[in-house]
Amino acid sequence: MGEVLNFAMPTKQVTVPATLGGRIGGELHQGRWYEERMLSYIASLGIAGTYLDVGANVGNHSVFFALNTRAEKVIAVEPTSKAIRLMGEFLAANDLTEKVEILPYAASDENAPVEVHSVVGAAPVLLEGRRLDDLIACPITLMKIDIEGAEPAALRGAERILRESRPRLFAEAHGEKERSAIRAVIEPIGYRETGRYFAVGKLRNLSPTYEYVA
Repeated sequence: MGEVLNFAMPTKQVTVPATLGGRIGGELHQGRWYEERMLSYIASLGIAGTYLDVGANVGNHSVFFALNTRAEKVIAVEPTSKAIRLMGEFLAANDLTEKVEILPYAASDENAPVEVHSVVGAAPVLLEGRRLDDLIACPITLMKIDIEGAEPAALRGAERILRESRPRLFAEAHGEKERSAIRAVIEPIGYRETGRYFAVGKLRNLSPTYEYVA
């Protein structure tokens, strides 16, 4: 069961399952999208095509993309079983199981097991890692990536997608070291920062997320 809420930005009725909890669920149950300032900006871009949500968690961004942007399809990459189950419930509650495809892997630069920190402060778990280039054949128009410091490795595994599709990219970086590591991967492909980022604060991003274009 879930509660049907009216979200103010943008206005759209959304069913939020009662099972969604934590920081993200708390925002959703109050009729607010988690990181909604960034999401509202993404919606304003009017980008059509296929969106790629790497580190989809319980589906906040994927559901937003499917309901409130011009995306025709959303691919959600998420390796943890609990988040996949909750995201599946969120998608089903809003009739999005066909529009949003879940890939149950950890995005990486090799097809091998990787350590994933699924809960802050908890010991890492070993999950199946896959290169995005080997998982995705269709053109990608927008890519969001938030995987707790593993962004550079995932982007190395997506170099073909970045070269061929040139998607608008939104990548989280916890600090300057991670931000530099991301740039080291994507700048040789032709990407640059736009100067726009979404920083820590209420209704904003817990860690800064930077926008890149090619």
